[in-house]
Amino acid sequence: MRKGLHVFASASVTLALAVTGCGDPSSNPSTSSQTVSGTAAADAPIVGTVFLKDSSVPALEKTTATNADGTFSFDVTGLTAPYLLKAGSEASWQYSASTGSGTANINPLTTTAVAGTASGTDLEELYQAPSPTLRRTSAHDFPSFMNQLATVLAPLFQEFGISASTLDDGSQTSQTALRALFQAVAITVKGKMVTVTNRQTGGVIFTGSLSDLAAGTFNAANMPPDPGTTTPPPTACTYAYSAWGACQADNTQTRTVTSSSPSGCTGTPVLSQACTYVPPPPAACTYTYSTWGACQSNNTQTRTVTSSSPAGCTGTPVLSQACTYVPPPPAACTYTYSAWGACQSNNTQTRTVTSSSPAGCTGTPFLSQACTYVPPPPAACTYTYSTWGACQSNNTQTRTVTSSSPSGCTGTPVLTQVCTYVPPPPAACTYSYSAWGACQSNNTQTRTVTSSSPAGCTGTPILSQACTYTPPAPDGAALYASSCAGCHGPLASSNLKGKNISVSLIQSMGMTQGLTTTQLQAIVTAVGP
Repeated sequence: MRKGLHVFASASVTLALAVTGCGDPSSNPSTSSQTVSGTAAADAPIVGTVFLKDSSVPALEKTTATNADGTFSFDVTGLTAPYLLKAGSEASWQYSASTGSGTANINPLTTTAVAGTASGTDLEELYQAPSPTLRRTSAHDFPSFMNQLATVLAPLFQEFGISASTLDDGSQTSQTALRALFQAVAITVKGKMVTVTNRQTGGVIFTGSLSDLAAGTFNAANMPPDPGTTTPPPTACTYAYSAWGACQADNTQTRTVTSSSPSGCTGTPVLSQACTYVPPPPAACTYTYSTWGACQSNNTQTRTVTSSSPAGCTGTPVLSQACTYVPPPPAACTYTYSAWGACQSNNTQTRTVTSSSPAGCTGTPFLSQACTYVPPPPAACTYTYSTWGACQSNNTQTRTVTSSSPSGCTGTPVLTQVCTYVPPPPAACTYSYSAWGACQSNNTQTRTVTSSSPAGCTGTPILSQACTYTPPAPDGAALYASSCAGCHGPLASSNLKGKNISVSLIQSMGMTQGLTTTQLQAIVTAVGP
């Protein structure tokens, strides 16, 4: 089944179109009946739901169930291309893209291509993004990235007979070849690195950065065997022998096989032949040996002398000889498993290997089986509430739900209850006052209320307080004008100026006009010397 690498130089574009879908790349909605169909599979068909999201705003999404062989089909009439697709489960979604109607298979290769176009964006975030911009860019770059994968993995694809003629028509032959590939190798994307490994040996076949696949490393020595190769019948062995051993008393001599070729050959070596036994001189020992021990990793095997004769003989027993060490084949593993996990929405349940024995054994554990998924009923909610609000005039009080659990639960929270409303007492007023007025002759001063709060409050404002009244100083000029100017002329030209007048002089002359001593002193001061 191995073919020349030149087959894929011309088939890479066809591979991209056959796996990802072809058709009108227009972003306008379809006007006639159109479909997007394909096969969702990895190492086995994906049996479950396929999702398709278009590029309209807001995005429209369709779902459909796959057939038993993983095939599916969408009617995209009225939807806006390009499209992003996914299938599988939350634990292992597989993704693909399509620029329009046609074939859009979903598998690990298409998932890798979508990851390569996403520039590091999580693929589920890309699918769920409210804006279609990222999905349009990803779908646009998708065929180019598939071409890159076809180029760097060409030897591996050739090994499994994946070519333009089997992929372009979307036939069962194509899907069988792809499934054989996915059963033999694992394709994983971590961060921005893609790695292809041999599932049987764990050997890395290819590793490279999604941003530069051409610079990746391809190790052909780790590729799985050609699935079409058959094991040839074993060939007859050609043996290399040790020298014939000494002739024994039973007139036979033996030899051992020191090597055989080719590897895996079959046959029966000639290890014994007839001979004429010549007894050794009396002094030479005849040894009896144990059987040869197993051939050791240093390519030698040993034995021991069980007896020697005749008594007193001499000699050197042969206790070691060369051999070809053949390591024993690895033992088949015996596995111990955990209990089966709960049945998942993809109708499968899994378990894990808790131990395997013996050490270094080989085998494939049985980790997954089909089951019938039964969705659990919604759980009853447990609510966390705010504190009860104040009792209202309708004799009820309310509260709100601050949280509920578990997610998706159902129930009716208790948000109101009966209470007895007690009207609050009027609030005491807080007053704002004007400034205190001047102190009056009754030794009190007053002020007024400029505002009070809150509305409807009660209280008694303090509008008066005690003070000490200080009479104002008398105005000497005014007193002179009213009491003295009629006789003595205006103050400025008073005939009293220059006279040595005093309060006592005025009082002695009986000219007080009924004024107080303080008022008289003010006049004297106003007249001056």
